[in-house]
Amino acid sequence: MIPVKSGFETPKTIDQERHISNLGATLFYTPNASTKAKFGFDYGLLDSLSYVDSNRDSGSTTETETLTLFSELEHRFNLGTLVHKLNFQNSATQRIADNNYSMHWYYAEGSKDWNNTDVVREGAIMGEIKQLQDVLSYDLQANIDPFKVGQSQHNMTLGAGYSHAHVEWKRAEDVLLATKINLKKLGKDTTCLQSDPYCDDKLTINGWNGQYIAGGTLYKAGDIKAQQDRLNIFIEDNIQWNDQFSTRLGVRADYDSLSSNINISPRSRLSYKPFSNDQLHLSAGWNRYYGQQTLGTELNEIQNDLLYKLSRENPHATWVETQTALSSGARSSALNTPFSDETVLGLNTQIQNWDLGLK
Repeated sequence: MIPVKSGFETPKTIDQERHISNLGATLFYTPNASTKAKFGFDYGLLDSLSYVDSNRDSGSTTETETLTLFSELEHRFNLGTLVHKLNFQNSATQRIADNNYSMHWYYAEGSKDWNNTDVVREGAIMGEIKQLQDVLSYDLQANIDPFKVGQSQHNMTLGAGYSHAHVEWKRAEDVLLATKINLKKLGKDTTCLQSDPYCDDKLTINGWNGQYIAGGTLYKAGDIKAQQDRLNIFIEDNIQWNDQFSTRLGVRADYDSLSSNINISPRSRLSYKPFSNDQLHLSAGWNRYYGQQTLGTELNEIQNDLLYKLSRENPHATWVETQTALSSGARSSALNTPFSDETVLGLNTQIQNWDLGLK
């Protein structure tokens, strides 16, 4: 139970609820000395009942159900070990709200008076939403047994991976969000239309003879589908040249269907032990790390196309819808993938029982 302010004198607080159920199992299988496998599943169910602090009629329930199937196969061969990983995840979320609006009003006795404050609030936030997502991924990694080339010893790892994600998102109906700044005073010779829920003709606490909502943010109903494919390949080699000098050199390439970019990420580390032991260890390296264009980011950008500003000149005027600046901004898929470069310098020494390091 998570109490929040109800917005009423009685009861002053109202309990939110969270219920989480999890079930999982893993099966291990070893048919012979060179093969190991494991298979399993995880199931999770989250139910929540939520309220907006001090808002009337603000209840909403959310149910999220997630199923993950996973498998891993490790096979020993002549040159090393192959590891296969295959995973699938299905996630479904549904939110049901008491209403499809969130509004602020000035206190008005006999009408907007459910809470004894200058401003009273009502409504849930963001309305009813459904979302489904499926993700299928496969990873292959080969760990090569150490081998020698001349006087150097190599320990090499290489691999590749692929994932496909599909998401469906739906907002069932338009949602209006209006705050105090969207309120206007009702004119002396102006009355509310009987069918207008966004107008009130009662005397307000700040002396207005009435009030009406003149604008707000409109989240339009919509149905969105999107997908993303990712592919990566990498290779890394840990090389011991002699008792004093070692290196780790690698490179990774990533492709993402949302950005259509191919990004190359080098990895490097150099280690030097001048005394051929741990008494003194010097290290240096340079690496590049790319960010990832997520399906969630893509979904948010498409959702921005459903974001509008709503306005009207008076209670009898027609509402005017204007698409927001967010929807006309640049898509992240049209930009270069962001990255960070890392330069590393390190010093480590062991003195008796002390292990001292500086990086």
